[in-house]
Amino acid sequence: MTTGVITNLTARGWDGSASHGSSYDAAMTPDGKYAVFYSGAGNLVAPENFGNSGVFRIDLTSKAIVRVDTLESGVTVGYGQRPQITPDGRYVVFTDTVENLVPLTGGSSIYSKIFVKDMLTGAIETVSRTQTGGALTQYSAYAPQISDDGRFIIFNTRAVLTTTDSGTVDDVYRVPNPLYSPA
Repeated sequence: MTTGVITNLTARGWDGSASHGSSYDAAMTPDGKYAVFYSGAGNLVAPENFGNSGVFRIDLTSKAIVRVDTLESGVTVGYGQRPQITPDGRYVVFTDTVENLVPLTGGSSIYSKIFVKDMLTGAIETVSRTQTGGALTQYSAYAPQISDDGRFIIFNTRAVLTTTDSGTVDDVYRVPNPLYSPA
């Protein structure tokens, strides 16, 4: 068996100090250019005044790390988890419980929602909505996946999102990516 170089991508914070928390739930683009992951380290990007867990994307060539679960302006408000990334690294889907990442009518911060972020434009949108565009109530959404071309997102929830849903069992939903724009 031949082994190569082993690289710890999250051992150091932005200032060279040891990272302040564990990192996991990583996903990588097929070409190995980008990876996304959840981290409890509040010092991976500068300045990280928020200091809480979240979703990050690393450029595996330059080693540059950026926070994903932020407002379009770049302000950190999220506690994202479970990220997935498109093969070109443009779109990242993840779960989060915060209400002010993308404000919606109704719902509660205790319920996990699915978000998509366009890493090219910085735009962010809630994916797990009712047919009328409202927030989930009573149940969380989880297990997001995004299609290779970024056009579609699937996730699970017991929340009632369609008129044909009873809300008695968890269902898998496919929705169009509201931020999709052909390259």
